Amino acid sequence: MISFLVACFNEEKNIVRTIIEIKKTCISLKIKNFEVLVIDDCSNDNSIGVINNYKKSNRFVKLLKNNFNLGYGGSLKKAAKFSTKKYIIWVPGDNAHKKNQLIKILKDYKNYDVISTYYTNTDTRNKFRRIFTETYTPLLNKIFGLKLPYFNGVTLIKKSIFNNLNIYTDSHNFSVEMWVKLKLFYNLKIKFVPTLLDERLKGANAFKFKNSIKVLINTFRLIIYYYWVSLLKKFNLKNK
Repeated sequence: MISFLVACFNEEKNIVRTIIEIKKTCISLKIKNFEVLVIDDCSNDNSIGVINNYKKSNRFVKLLKNNFNLGYGGSLKKAAKFSTKKYIIWVPGDNAHKKNQLIKILKDYKNYDVISTYYTNTDTRNKFRRIFTETYTPLLNKIFGLKLPYFNGVTLIKKSIFNNLNIYTDSHNFSVEMWVKLKLFYNLKIKFVPTLLDERLKGANAFKFKNSIKVLINTFRLIIYYYWVSLLKKFNLKNK
């Protein structure tokens, strides 16, 4: 019923722990029909080795390997196409989302089309990332006429809906495009749940300056797209 999509880049110390948290979550909720698709985005550590070793005795784990670096969003989009279950949910491979937090998302997933998260312990994040998020989220809401508490949280969504969105963004803010297109083309039952983030302070970090530039460029393209589609929809309604 659920495909867990786990993007991995240099996570040899965290990836198996991430999978174990997912497994414990499914056991607690008695979810038997699930799979974990780990997609390695050209790691240069031993991530692939530890994944292959773990999946020998855990057949629910599948490993996908990128031939070149696709980025976080690109990796998850690829994994979604290989998934086989009705729902997909992306979980970062850094073991920042423990079982008790994943349970909050999944405990009533059958009642919604989309369930996403926002974090209530943002004070644990580095200052630059926290300020960026606190500024970026309300700005996006104003631009796109949304009222989301957070745009980039762990999200569960029906696979058919996600794949039909044809998301072009490959960076970390692919989910912003997802939310905008959901508003433009769907009327869904959506729920946000508050969760705690157990984020590491050292090691690979998604928030880098170059990623911030990509976010700004993708946001600008998305603004043009959103208002163009909105204009076309308005024009078509007037002519009916």
